[in-house]
Amino acid sequence: MKAVLLLVAVGVIAVPALADGVGSAVRPGATQGASSLLAQPGSRPDRSPWMGGKNWYRPEARFQGYRLAQSDGSPSAQGDAADGDAADGAAGGGNVLGDANEIARQSNNPLGGDFIIWLNFFSIDRFTGKDTNTGRYAYEHLFQPVIPIRLPSLGENWIVVNRPTISTTLDRDVGRPDPEAPGGIDYQLKSGFGDIEYFALLGTSTPTESGWLAESFGVGDAVLAAGVTTRWPTGRQSLSENVFAAGPAMTAAYIGSRWTLATLIQHWWDYDKTTGGDDFNFSRIQLFYYRSLPNGWQIGGSPKLTADWTASSHDRWTVPLGIGVFKTLFVGKQPIKLGVEFRTSLTRPRSFGSDWQVEFQIIPITRNFIADWLKKGGKKGR
Repeated sequence: MKAVLLLVAVGVIAVPALADGVGSAVRPGATQGASSLLAQPGSRPDRSPWMGGKNWYRPEARFQGYRLAQSDGSPSAQGDAADGDAADGAAGGGNVLGDANEIARQSNNPLGGDFIIWLNFFSIDRFTGKDTNTGRYAYEHLFQPVIPIRLPSLGENWIVVNRPTISTTLDRDVGRPDPEAPGGIDYQLKSGFGDIEYFALLGTSTPTESGWLAESFGVGDAVLAAGVTTRWPTGRQSLSENVFAAGPAMTAAYIGSRWTLATLIQHWWDYDKTTGGDDFNFSRIQLFYYRSLPNGWQIGGSPKLTADWTASSHDRWTVPLGIGVFKTLFVGKQPIKLGVEFRTSLTRPRSFGSDWQVEFQIIPITRNFIADWLKKGGKKGR
């Protein structure tokens, strides 16, 4: 628990400071989801334990003004005119960064909003299976900045989003063969950095104010995008897949004023290996369901179904179910999204897999200074 408290301190203090100034552990199936569609690395369930190396709530007539906030972070004319929002004074009139409900809604968009989302996830995982005589645990932190860049040269609604993932394990039971240990496996606690991932999507986030989507889920944004996901063996050997891997990614989502419903599909194949690397052929299908409530509250979940195609059939799938509660609030003028989600596995690898997980989220959200910098550089270039 000391490790968890340390991670929480880092998220509360260091990450907001970083924002103002400006892979994951191997094969556990550990991180089952998050509040953003771009929240998780490509971890996978263990085939065996010693292979450890290996929303918004607003009368819809007033939605348009806040959605039309300019991509540089300045408020729109309609946004300036909208009234009745307690959060407006926190960050300057109709600016989207001044409205907790709109921040909560846009933070679920896989192509991002008009700001940078500094995702921080702190998880506690419990693993069980026939290869261990007791429950095994892992304590992890994921840092994932979501950086969207608008592409007006392609069209009004085109965006490319960039999301690197840096993972840190503070304590994880990793096993290795040992004939003298109970069950023939010796478990040791390991800590260190995990593999780094980089994820990129190109697509459209199109405002939808009428039709069956808007009528069913509330006025919002229809999202379609595709891209590539990559993975590099940067982690400690016992916490790394020890492979270079890449593959396709795609998403379809509706980010409505009442509901968010979405899916994010990714797949990796290895194309090079380092010492200790095995074949890597892994899929993830992440589902997202959120209900937006007044005052920046949301309930829902984001379970992540994973499949290790190199494992035997009874060790292939992890199918979790998750539910959590989330709140977007202001610390001074700094918007922060907080949340906690519990997930339990309906199906997991028999040998060694995730039984349940508790995940805590601390997510500062800031103006997209990178997009601003690129825009200014482009104007100077002309």
